[in-house]
Amino acid sequence: FIIQVYAEQYKECKTFSTIWEDAIDRFSGYVQFGRVHAVNHVSVVRRLGASIRDYPTVLSYVDGRYYQTYPAVRNPKKFFDLIHEDYPTYHLWKGDETKLNAIS
Repeated sequence: FIIQVYAEQYKECKTFSTIWEDAIDRFSGYVQFGRVHAVNHVSVVRRLGASIRDYPTVLSYVDGRYYQTYPAVRNPKKFFDLIHEDYPTYHLWKGDETKLNAIS
């Protein structure tokens, strides 16, 4: 599961939104995505299990547990590579390698 913590008043969040939407388009069949508004849902942000210092902050969860915080990347390929590293092909595709070609 990948969660973005954002606040729309930050320019960086608006800039990152295109990369975020591209990631959802590429990986949504294999990875669940979610967004939490940092100001409107403070109690949810506090329960995420990670420190939020900047916006956007992207958190990775593997097997239901906090795994890591992704750096705020502006390069889509770098962001997609990070997702692919955390959710390797054997976990994502479950034997259907034809799906791997769709995101490569």
